Amino acid sequence: MTAKKAIIAAVAMLSILLSACTNSTLPEHSNSSNVESIDRSQIIDNSQAFTELDQNADYEEDSAVIIDVSESKLAQGVTVSNGIITISKAGVYILRGNSSGKRIVIDADKQDTLQIVLDNVSIHCDNAPALYVKSASKVVITLANDSKNTLSDGNSYNAADIDNADGVIFSKSDLTINGSGTLTVSGNYKHGIVSKDELTVMDGNLHITAVKTALYGKDSVKIGGGKLELFAEGNGIHSANTEDAAKGFTYISDGIISVESSGDGIQAESFI
Repeated sequence: MTAKKAIIAAVAMLSILLSACTNSTLPEHSNSSNVESIDRSQIIDNSQAFTELDQNADYEEDSAVIIDVSESKLAQGVTVSNGIITISKAGVYILRGNSSGKRIVIDADKQDTLQIVLDNVSIHCDNAPALYVKSASKVVITLANDSKNTLSDGNSYNAADIDNADGVIFSKSDLTINGSGTLTVSGNYKHGIVSKDELTVMDGNLHITAVKTALYGKDSVKIGGGKLELFAEGNGIHSANTEDAAKGFTYISDGIISVESSGDGIQAESFI
């Protein structure tokens, strides 16, 4: 299938320009990636779209738990077993170092909010997500200033404890990415970054390749900034909730986004 290419420049007034193989106006509820105009009455207000947690990329290193994934030492709120680094308590955790074969699992109380700071970390896991949010209220992934971070997976999953997870970063909870660093994600199994609830991108330089979808948020995908380069054999951005008319949308208020995909550049069940 011929790849569809889209370039999006979104500013505060939500001016969106796309260059694609063919150009057309996006009708209401369309799944097309070839966007020239949008019914602005469908767009939610920024104050409703993004929370203080989404926008706050600050953290105090002195009070954070630092995890060197190359060493995998025990720390407060952290256990290590059979190459699985499990984080089980609310707080701020800074990940550093290089690892091939280990993975991060967040298994906290459903009321807990966690900030995971990626600070020059590289993780590859052959048979499961490199970062799996099993349980939490919300997880904020912060890309540390000037950091370069890489997460990748293999082409098949067979781990017993991942409950149908299918992305390099896979979250059962709300997931936000902020901070000004760089994140490279290579999805060799299926998807790049997945949230089964809301997926929000506020900042950062994201380079994502995936054999299926680059960014997937079941309830919504919200982008408030950053520079995103997405390469997907499926859809570039996909929101898929068909059960609630108020969900299943993609919202872009700012940022620079380029998409090259064999499917739709941007797909949403309700509206874009």
